[in-house]
Amino acid sequence: SKKIKSHFDIELLNENYKKNPFLREFYSNPKEFSLKVENFFLNERINQINKHFLISSKRKTISDFWIGKSLIFAKNNLHEKLFKKYIEEYKKLNHGLRVPEIIVFLNQNTLQLQKQIIERGRSFENQISKNYLDSISKEYKSVFDDKHNFILIVLSPKEVLNLKDEKGQEYLLRKLINH
Repeated sequence: SKKIKSHFDIELLNENYKKNPFLREFYSNPKEFSLKVENFFLNERINQINKHFLISSKRKTISDFWIGKSLIFAKNNLHEKLFKKYIEEYKKLNHGLRVPEIIVFLNQNTLQLQKQIIERGRSFENQISKNYLDSISKEYKSVFDDKHNFILIVLSPKEVLNLKDEKGQEYLLRKLINH
């Protein structure tokens, strides 16, 4: 996202996961903290987006998160009854929120995700299971297979790995320019 920001001279909006006081506890006790962690993320993401675009609704911005991510994780983390209530709250809070024009989906396999978790060095994430990662990935793919009102650029797992090099980053920039 930093490379795209500097190349196109646009604003950067990064998700602030560190603010979520329930995240560590969620990984050690998901049943007790799933609703708290998801509600916090939903409200924080909505507030970040609204605050960012309050200055000017026309600001060109690159973000490392999409509000739809909240539904993907909540669907995975909440039982059905809680998820239905969550959807109602999501719809209410999401009403009128600025929609992205383009989403770049970094489609990674589970091995890549596990390696990324290790490289990030967040000890509380070490207990994330392969099944959990598979479930989240499956849900992203399901959501992106549906019709949407934004341009979707999907990078393959190999293309995601190539983003570490200058050549791979240039490839992504060309894809963005051509859309």
